[in-house]
Amino acid sequence: MSEWQVQPAQARKERQANKKPAWRVAADHAWERSGARFMMQQLAEKEDPPPYLLLVVLTGLPGSGKSLLAAQLRARGFSLVCQDSLGSRQACEDAVTDLMKRGRRCVVDRCNHTNQQRDLWVELMKKHAPKDKNAVALVLHLDEDVETCKQRVLQRKNHKTLPPVPASKAVVDDFQRKFEDPTQDRVWSVEGDWSPQSLALAVDLRGVLDEVPVDALKPPPPPSSADGAVARLVAMGWSQQVCEAALSISNNDEAAAVDLLLGHSAQEVLALATES
Repeated sequence: MSEWQVQPAQARKERQANKKPAWRVAADHAWERSGARFMMQQLAEKEDPPPYLLLVVLTGLPGSGKSLLAAQLRARGFSLVCQDSLGSRQACEDAVTDLMKRGRRCVVDRCNHTNQQRDLWVELMKKHAPKDKNAVALVLHLDEDVETCKQRVLQRKNHKTLPPVPASKAVVDDFQRKFEDPTQDRVWSVEGDWSPQSLALAVDLRGVLDEVPVDALKPPPPPSSADGAVARLVAMGWSQQVCEAALSISNNDEAAAVDLLLGHSAQEVLALATES
């Protein structure tokens, strides 16, 4: 007999060692007959993947800080759908539909002051998002005081839809009268002082939560030099030259510079800087 062959006595010992006791065999047979194994396999196959934040719908009055937050989310990889840039709601719908079909995270930057408007974006996500993503939407309400919003609107320069003129204050008041509190499934309401960087980070990492995390509302950092503002804007995806031009036009007001950058092409911003 070759050296590698197992001796008969040894083979019998191994079979006896591996043999299941009678009670174990009976239990296994009962388990199979009950269908429990099959049902557990079916449940495992049907289990949803963890929720995935695919859509952020911003809502708030003009001047509430939506564009500043949207720019921070853009810097974190969200595609930006901004009506001030695209020009119409239909163009925004087309953009969101395309992004949802491709499973791309996006943020919708417009006032969205009624629940009907907010529901529109959520329904587009539900209809077009890839089925394997378990996609969810977050409605983020920037609940800023109406007088503060009007002051910010008057400080903005070269805004395409709401120029810094007294008549724009009436537009803000009109939005305030028509504004409806959000009633969607997942709503974060933010008021008072907040940091765009901290809030964008919280949305990116924990936007599937039902309520805004407390640490997402850290107070804003102290005002910094124009050089620091340039670096932050460059981090959002624009060139240094264009960021410097936007800050120059906006008298180093970072929020106003973001509005300008979101509403104009790079060439338009550089041209405006030349004229000013």
